[in-house]
Formats: sequence, C-alpha cells, structure tokens
Amino acid sequence: MSSNVFKKTIIMSTALFALLLLVLPQFGPSAEPAQRLCRDGTPPPCKPEGGETGANNLSYPVILSDGYGPGGFPADAPWMFTTITDVATQRTLGVPTGTPGWVKVVNLNDVMPGTVTGTNPAGRTFNSFNQPSVNSQALVAFRARSRGGDQGGQGGPPTRGIYVRDMSDGDVPGSTIEVILDLRSSLDTRVPDPNNLDASFTETPSFPRIAQSENIVATRGNHTPVWLYTLPDGTETRAGTSGVYASLAAGEPSGAPVTAASKLGAVPGFGLFAVPGALQGTYFDVFPGAPAVTDDAVVAFKGNYTESDGGALVAKTGVFYRSLTNAFAGGTLPTELVANSDTEIPNVPRAQRGLEFGSTAPPSAANGFMVFVGLDIEEDPHYGGIYRAALQQPPVLETLVGIGSRVPRTFGKFNRLGEGLAYDGRFVAFWGAWGATTKTLWLDCPTEGNQLRIAFCLDQVGDDFPVEVPAHQGIFVLDTETGVRWMVARTGPRFDDFLYWNFSGRVPGDEEEEDGEPARWRFAAFVALSALSDGRVAVVFKARRGKLDPIEHDYLDPRDGIYLREGPGNSPVEVVVDTSTPGPVLDAEAPLDSLVTEMGIERDGFRDGWLAISAKMAVAGATEEEGMAGIYLTRAPSGGGPPEFTSPEPGATLTGPSQLFRWTANGTRVIEWWLFAGSRPGARDYFDSGSLGVATFVNVVGLPADGSAVHVRLWYRSGPDWEFVDAQYVAGGP
Repeated sequence: MSSNVFKKTIIMSTALFALLLLVLPQFGPSAEPAQRLCRDGTPPPCKPEGGETGANNLSYPVILSDGYGPGGFPADAPWMFTTITDVATQRTLGVPTGTPGWVKVVNLNDVMPGTVTGTNPAGRTFNSFNQPSVNSQALVAFRARSRGGDQGGQGGPPTRGIYVRDMSDGDVPGSTIEVILDLRSSLDTRVPDPNNLDASFTETPSFPRIAQSENIVATRGNHTPVWLYTLPDGTETRAGTSGVYASLAAGEPSGAPVTAASKLGAVPGFGLFAVPGALQGTYFDVFPGAPAVTDDAVVAFKGNYTESDGGALVAKTGVFYRSLTNAFAGGTLPTELVANSDTEIPNVPRAQRGLEFGSTAPPSAANGFMVFVGLDIEEDPHYGGIYRAALQQPPVLETLVGIGSRVPRTFGKFNRLGEGLAYDGRFVAFWGAWGATTKTLWLDCPTEGNQLRIAFCLDQVGDDFPVEVPAHQGIFVLDTETGVRWMVARTGPRFDDFLYWNFSGRVPGDEEEEDGEPARWRFAAFVALSALSDGRVAVVFKARRGKLDPIEHDYLDPRDGIYLREGPGNSPVEVVVDTSTPGPVLDAEAPLDSLVTEMGIERDGFRDGWLAISAKMAVAGATEEEGMAGIYLTRAPSGGGPPEFTSPEPGATLTGPSQLFRWTANGTRVIEWWLFAGSRPGARDYFDSGSLGVATFVNVVGLPADGSAVHVRLWYRSGPDWEFVDAQYVAGGP
C-alpha cells in the first residue's frame, strides 16, 4: 500500500451556495476533468489552498464537484466546496448537522429494549445516562434509565439497566442496543446463579466497566435475596442481596451474566465467595464503586466486610479479584486477596512500619495487573499511594506513586491522590494535589435524582456546606515501563479545578439505591487514556474554568469541558467538548439553539482511540424536556499507522462481480471514509462509494470477472485533509 495526501480547500462562503449551483455548469456530470483549469488559471493538478474544518470546528463542508452533490469530491479533478456554519442552513440544505466525527450511540429518542409490549406498543424511551465505557472494538457499555410514571402507558418506577451497543460500524440500523441486565422491563433479567429463589434485580448502582479489548463487561447489581437455605437449628433463612456480575460475551446470545462476587460467603457450599484473609465464613457486606475486568475475564473489585475482634465488630475494607468462566457461579475458582485493612502500607518511614491501610479505593485492572489507591486515613492521608500488584498469589505490592513523592515540574510533594485510576497495563493516569493552600467551596444539595437522598442531604447536611479544595492540583500519567511521570495539566491560567462533587451513598429507607457506604459529599476527578503507537499516550480529562465568587463561594459562569493532550512532550491541550459547544455538534437531534450543559467521561471511556462520553444539551430558558441527552462516540488522535484493508487481504482474488471490503483505522483517528475501485490506481470507473461516514465496510459492486487487476483506493480524513491507502486485487470469475 502507499499513502498520499489530497487536500480540500474551503474557498467559498455559505451565501454563494445557490449561486454556485447556477454559474458552475462545468461541474456537471458531462464535464471533462482534463479540460478544467484551477482557480489560478493553471491546468490541473491544482495546488491545495488554505482552510480548516475539523472535530471542533462548527462547520460542515458541502462540496460542489464533478457531478457529485454535497459530500462528494473528485479524485483527479479540480473542485470547489463551501463551508456552511449555520445549523439551520445545514438542515435546510439537507446536509448533516453534527460535526464530523461524533456518532450517537443512544439518546432520549431511543426506545429501551424490552419495553415494547402488546399493552405498551410505544415502549419507554431513555431518560438519563451515566458515563459510558468502551473497548478497542468500539463496544460501548452504559448505565441508563427511563422516566417513571405512565410513559407509554406503563406505570410504576422507571426501567433501568446496563446496556451495550456495538459501534464498530457506526450508527447503522443493524447495530442494536443489547441488555446485559435490567429491571422493570419485559426482559426483567434474573440474577445469575446461585439463585434458587428466582430473584430479580432491584438496582444497577454503578456504571459498567469493560475489558480493554474483549467484549467483557462487569457491573454491580442489587436484588432481592437469591438463596434459601436451612440453618443448623432447622430454621430457614435467605441471603444474597447484592453482588458483582460480568458478561463474558457482552451483546451476544451467550452473554448472559455470571456471578463474580456475592454476599453468600457464609452459606454452606459457597466458600468461593467468602472474604479471603478474614475469619472463615466471613461474607462481604457491600461492594462499593465500579468493578473492573480484564481481557482474561478476571474481575477486580473493592469489598467491605465486618470482623469480630474480641467481641467488638470491626469494619474493614480491601481490594480483591476473581477469575471467571461461563459456568454456574462463575466457575469454581475462589475470591483472592490483594490488600485489605490488615495489610501493611509498604512505603512508610521506618518509624511507621506496621501501619496498615485505613482505606482502599475501587481498583482498575489490565494485562494481568491491578492498580489501586490505598491510604492510612482517607480524609487526611499522611501515608499511602498508588500501588500495583500482579493478579496472582501471593500478592506483592509495588508502590507506583506515594503520598509525599515529588510532583513533576514542581517543588511540591503529593498530599492527595484521586481514587479513579485509568490503566491500560502500562500507563496509569490519575489526579493529584500538593501544597497547603486551599480555597473554600459551598456545596448545595442536589435538586435532581433520588428524592430520599435529596431529603437526607437537606435534613442532615444542608445547603452551603463548606469544603476545602486544593489550590494546586493536576492530572498526571505514570509510565510503569520507564518510571517517567508526566504532568498533563494543572491549575493555573488555563484551568481552575479538576474536582467535581457529588452527594452519594446509602440513605436510611432506600434499599434500591444502596451504595453500601453512608451518603456524604464525595469528590472525583475524571481521566481516561489511550496508548499511542509511538510509545506515548493520549489523555482525556474533565476540567473547569471559572472565577470563584468570594461571597457565595461558588464558581461564576463556570465553563466545564473535556480536554485531550498527548505526551510526554509539549503538545497542546485540545478541547474535545465544553459548555460552549452547540448541541447539534454532538447530536443532530438536539435543538438547533441548544448548548452542551453537562458532559461526562470515565476511566474506561478512551480505548484504542475510541472516545465515549455522556452529554446533556439544553436551550436557555427552556424546560428539560425540550433538551437532549445521550452517549456519543468519536475517534480521537491515537498516533496509529495508516488504515489497512482486513478483508479481503491485498493481493487476494476477489469472489466475483461483488465483494464486501472491510478495513481498520489501525489506531488512526478517522472521521470519514470513501472508497474507489477502478482499472488503474485512483480510478473509480468500477465503483464510487460516496461518503461512508465512519463505517469501516462497504459492499463493492460492478467489478470485472476476467482475472484483471482491480485497484482499490480507500480515502480517509481526520480533519480537512484527505489521505488514502491503495490496494490491488485480482478480479474473480463470474
């Protein structure tokens, strides 16, 4: 294959669109490309001129050329195209309104699986979404719910669940939303075995996480008791009201979830679910946070439990893992310990040796390793850090970043580390803070969401709750192969905060929303990463810009956004999306004058260049129902090589006059594809696909069947510049 660049140039404004159609007849179907002159009067090939479109430019190119309508371009002739920046004009002319590159995974107009019934033919539509996860195959996993009440004639509480959608071919009709587990639909997923009570789920309390490359999804679930058994005294009892579950073939018929962890550790016969490293028969109380999963079907999770110490009950915590198979109870292998409240913190001064972890955070895992944050005191840590351990026994903790270790490019030392770690087996991305300087924020109780939690917040905490936020904080990456730490971004002239606050957790009387840990104000930083082919890494993170009101202690006109930077090195920080982005840039179904008001990214949301986010759009002064929300996917820069044909392989003999071609982006960010097939390199006398959007396949027809050479050119672009790869095949028989 060869690669070349064919640049497109923006040379006309929106106002000339209709005029061009009238005064440029030479661009009609009968025109001879060889007779045309370039804009400077010289014969072709024409020299490309300046101009810019791209993933963060609010224009969409409309091309007038060689008999092709909007969206077309010639391979061997001069052409012109205009840029239409007004969304209303785009819709009037029938051109796409979304910025090239963003693809809708799901939005508020989509009907939830299992909600269309004979008594409810309209079904229920989605109403809200959590941050999604994505793997290198573009399988997107997300948590979502409907609105409660009588939507579609179906009363009662909302439908909710964990879902996946295969986006490898884009937003095409054949790609459907599939259920991993749900409740209050006609599917009403039953809890996986062990389950002799036919128990069903009552809540999906965490966002799902997905393996790096394989279609394996892990999540938590709350439910009614799953197991009825008899105690030694002859009485019957029930157990098992929450657990960790995984689909080992997400989106496939064989992808029914299996149990990874359960509160059945004290039940005879289910010792594989007992807490390792604790007294025999100790069971887990809760599984806080979101469990992680590897390509080898190893689920890593945080678990809290209670032990008796001299007659007193002691609450403890730890991080654990379990290897799964697609069998009863997830197989026969037991739960394994990595670290718990009895584990000594490895990186403490000699005088503090023997100090044990007081808290552990939900881990991340990949390529046979787990990483997690462990601290002596969660609220005010003096010792601890980020640790790595192989997923094997006995566990050996390696300190990656310690409390008190040096902050890159500063004279400071880390005194805070964020719980949410993005990890791909080599790179670890994290939030950290340093220094004693803080600023005060006043937090108000939420006004949307769980009504019991809102009432609890107002009654027990109240509005204007003060919290101290580090003035010096940032986003960092550690390369575990080289030991290099890189500062991605920090507070200063560009950003004012990386922390976002949420009142979450269990409140009295609310079993469905059980998180396991008491409700309180929690902060989180959001970061994800994708390795580049040149040994570097691309990092996306969420950040806020805005000045702090010295009286009200909140941000004045804050601008939140998701940003991207590659490194290590001096590459710039790029805006992915922020609260100045028009809604139609992400979603063509969003109101014309809407703006993005909220956006979310999670630690598994950026894989092999695939970037998945959640977003909400609204119109100023309008009701929430007049807005839009959903999950959206794009290809971000990933430092990959040129795209490659995967089927058929270059040089192969074709099957006949028609042939299905498939290809891969090979790590390159691509926002549009186009394919030619012809009798010579770059020709399209056999086939011209037209714009394929982000689809990575096309069925080519009109091919010869005489054994001659067939030349296929695959055009692609990541911005304004078109590039191509060529492949040659042998025509098949009739």
